Amino acid sequence: MRADPVTEREVLAVLERYGEALRNNDPEALISVFTGDEDTMLIGAISGDFAVGASQVAALFRRVFVEPQHMSMAWEQVEVFCSGEVAWFAADGAMVAWDTRIPYSLTGVLERRDGQWKLAQFHGSSPPPSQ
Repeated sequence: MRADPVTEREVLAVLERYGEALRNNDPEALISVFTGDEDTMLIGAISGDFAVGASQVAALFRRVFVEPQHMSMAWEQVEVFCSGEVAWFAADGAMVAWDTRIPYSLTGVLERRDGQWKLAQFHGSSPPPSQ
């Protein structure tokens, strides 16, 4: 079922914190939006961006941000749904990397813990280049 307006704002705030951490090259802030559990999952758009468990997610973000990145996200559409303490979303828009806009889609599952939404599953993808 669709999320109520309060839940939708809270989930969108998690996406904004994620985007802010990207813009700020802050792997620790990225890590903090995840549950931190061993069943947390992150699947990125680049081959090899597959992490299961808090330690793998943290290692992936720390590896990506060894060198400064210039990334941000711009969403054209975000849909948020919720059932109890679990919410899920789908977002469509773009990843902006080094001034290049790349079509990008994102899905995620969040759990509400101690009143805060945390990502349990995150999957980003971009379409293959046109041929």
